[in-house]
Amino acid sequence: MKRAILCGMFNFPRGSATANYIQYLAKALYQKGYEVYVLSNINSDYYNSVENGRMVWNGIKVIEPYFYTTKRGLKHAIFWHVLKVENSFKKTLKNFHLTEKDILVSYTNDPKIHEAVLSSGKATGTKCLVCITEWWEEKDFSNSESWNNFNESFEKYLPQYDLILPISVSLQNHFSEIGCNTMLLPIMADTSEYEILPKKFQKRLFVFPGNGKIKDSIKEMLQAFAAFPEDSLRKIEVHITGMKQDEVAACVAGKESLIGETFYAHGWMEYSKLIELYQRAHFLILPRPNNHMSVNNFPSKVPEVMTHGVIPIISRVGDCTELYLQDGVDSIIFEGDSVEACKAAIKLALSMGDDRVKNMSKAARECALTRFDYKNWSEKIIQAISSCDK
Repeated sequence: MKRAILCGMFNFPRGSATANYIQYLAKALYQKGYEVYVLSNINSDYYNSVENGRMVWNGIKVIEPYFYTTKRGLKHAIFWHVLKVENSFKKTLKNFHLTEKDILVSYTNDPKIHEAVLSSGKATGTKCLVCITEWWEEKDFSNSESWNNFNESFEKYLPQYDLILPISVSLQNHFSEIGCNTMLLPIMADTSEYEILPKKFQKRLFVFPGNGKIKDSIKEMLQAFAAFPEDSLRKIEVHITGMKQDEVAACVAGKESLIGETFYAHGWMEYSKLIELYQRAHFLILPRPNNHMSVNNFPSKVPEVMTHGVIPIISRVGDCTELYLQDGVDSIIFEGDSVEACKAAIKLALSMGDDRVKNMSKAARECALTRFDYKNWSEKIIQAISSCDK
């Protein structure tokens, strides 16, 4: 059987946005007849399913590509400082006895993992694919080592792959212009994974899932909500994940008394709890600045929440609003990310009657089904793999 081996440090499954991206790509390949392996560190929430560094999750075989001990902390120390990343991945890949029928896929900023994947592919005639979802700049990093790793990966290693899967048109254009084989691939979704529940309308429920640190203008969004009168705010709920309560309080000055009634700070949520929140929510609120980072990125939250009929309220920036969403049909798209722009978009959402929200929710779900579900991308991915030369 042909095999697809996906390599990187994903905290798989469900431990990061990267892990979710890899999950949907793995399912797309599995649907087309590949035996799928993920070589990654395993999310600690799933340790009870791990035996000798291996587990099977939804048909995907997961392997930790390094030495195992019963002491998880010691294991990581050995992994990074003694065995080294490159040797660990190389050794694990060697045990597969790769052939030309297999494919290797990497998603990482670690040059050592790139070196392991590319050298293994070259030695066995195995096609190598790489996923790229960000185009960072040096100012985006807090230390030189992380920047150097990303830059070396981006400039030196990515162009060596047989096929690049960029998440944005801007990234695709860059790599196509330097002679690389590319296929545009947004973040996908699995619309059949969870039950879709009918929305209730006692209150309008807004959700912001994320860390709020990098691409999203969360401060402006919260200040926009805080600008509404208290009687209006008591009719809605705003759920923020990835932030502490005191961080939210600092952004809603004058309305702190509504924390726990209107504003809910959830911090880090287990994925099952996050899904329960999506199942109840009406709107995703996602203001974003129009800059190099946002243009080249694709917000993973959007397909994820639309699967549950959540309507994005989102700034017009990048491929997400240019290629996939329809303003006034399945989303509310607004210009800019200022407090005033956010407030106007929120006001529009609140002016909608229940029937309008239900119709847009249905359209959001339909968008997820037709534009983001991995089952609609699997054949395109196979065709792109087949068309690129080794």
